[in-house]
Amino acid sequence: MIWQDIVITLVNIVFSLSVIPQALLGFRHKKGVMTHWTTVPTFLGCFFMAFAFLTLDLYFSAATTLMTGVFWAVLFVQRMWYV
Repeated sequence: MIWQDIVITLVNIVFSLSVIPQALLGFRHKKGVMTHWTTVPTFLGCFFMAFAFLTLDLYFSAATTLMTGVFWAVLFVQRMWYV
């Protein structure tokens, strides 16, 4: 394992944890407060970065980036579903 994989993994864990309260707030209040201009580029970018990390054999970075992308996709779905 190379040090870059560890750093990227730790940063993506922080990113994922910071999105969870927003998703829970949306479920609790039945509101999608994030705009499509924020959620779509973010979750697509995360998915593409996860693929790139996977091709570089940075497996932990790929997994955590994919997880971050899924949380952003949840915010996108909330916006579509609740508004």
